[in-house]
Parts: sequence; C-alpha cells; structure tokens
Amino acid sequence: MVKCRKCGSHNKEDVKICLTCGFNLNSNNNQPNDQLNFSLNFEQPDELLNQIRDYFFKVMRFHIESALDPKGYRTYFDHFHSSGFYKNFDIRLSQLAEEVASNYTENRVADLKEIKQFLDSHLEALLDY
Repeated sequence: MVKCRKCGSHNKEDVKICLTCGFNLNSNNNQPNDQLNFSLNFEQPDELLNQIRDYFFKVMRFHIESALDPKGYRTYFDHFHSSGFYKNFDIRLSQLAEEVASNYTENRVADLKEIKQFLDSHLEALLDY
C-alpha cells in the first residue's frame, strides 16, 4: 500500500493517482497544490510526465466538480482507473510530454501560455473521450 502525502489515504501499489484526492503518487513534489494553476519545471525533464499528469487530474477534478457533480470525483476517478482507457491514457501522456520537451529543447524558450494552450486542447480531448 502507498500512503498519499496529501490526504493520508492508502492506495494500491499499482495506482499512480490517489483514489481519494487525485494527488500524483509518483510526483517528487513534496508540496501538493490544490489550485488549478499551470507550471512546468524544465530543469527536471524526468518529472515532466508527472507534472503533466498532475495538471490533467487537476483539470479533470475541476470539470467534474464544477460542471457535473461536486462530490462525484471519486466515482469518475474509479471508473477512469478501472477502464482499459487508463493504459492508453498513459501512452498519450508520454507522447504529450515528449512533444512538450522537444518543443522546449528546439526553441530554448518556454512559452508557458503556448504550451498550456497546446496541452489544454489535447487534455480536453482526453477528457471528452
């Protein structure tokens, strides 16, 4: 069992996101952040995937709680995690992280506004799916 650093819930070893609060259990970030903000640390390229995963679940939680059901995040998250889509989701997030890293490396300038727009459009498509 893995204990969530944010809420203290216990999760199965194979779970990457806390089933109670949505915190990324693989993140090296010791300070969980509830705000729907966007930032990427390009100094740690190995953490880029986890940063994007964190952002996706913040967006997912925001959409569910504001548009669908304020208390339904756990239900939607359980369904998401138990679906076969979860494996495809990880593959797509890896692709997005590679695209973002490649764009940053080529341009040497991190235009977070452009990157956020790029990710938002792709993450919205994943949410719709």
